[in-house]
This record gives sequence, structure tokens and C-alpha cells, in this order.
Amino acid sequence: MVLRQPHRAGEKVFVDFCGGLWLTDPNTGTMISAQLFVGALGASSYTFAIATLTQELPTWLDCHVRLFEFLGGVNGLVICDNLRSGVKHPDRYRCVST
Repeated sequence: MVLRQPHRAGEKVFVDFCGGLWLTDPNTGTMISAQLFVGALGASSYTFAIATLTQELPTWLDCHVRLFEFLGGVNGLVICDNLRSGVKHPDRYRCVST
């Protein structure tokens, strides 16, 4: 079974953090835990990704600024998954930001 979701070009960008990434400090060789922020356009799957050290709100906002600079504009809808730093109360039908 296939669920097709039609997307108008540029209408939506899907964003989320994922963990399990490690960065190596080139000076000391120390492994540092990192998070990967990913944004993808709905219609084309054109993707932006950036590694960060935290998922805190200031980082979340900075990642969005960098995403929109990369895309050259702002989309009509930003769809986030149940991200702790971006969702106050999980809701199936809407994203309630903190």
C-alpha cells in the first residue's frame, strides 16, 4: 500500500532534529555528541542539514534562520515532528510552538 501526499512546490518545509551523530575535536581527538537539524521541502525533497551541539530553543531558531537563508525565502508552512524544543504540547493536527 502507498500513501501519496501531494505537495505544492514551496508550500511546506518539514523540519526535525536527529541524534546519534558524533563530531571529533581535531585538536584533542575528543568525541563530541551532536544533533543534526534537517529541513526538507515537501514537493522536491530539496534538503538542508546542519550539525549542532544542542536542541535548545536558541539553536532551534538559529537553524531555521540558516534554513531560510539557504532556501532564499520563507515557506508558507513549517511542519515539525514532535520535537522537544519546538513542541509544547503534542497534537496530531497542529504544531503548538513554545
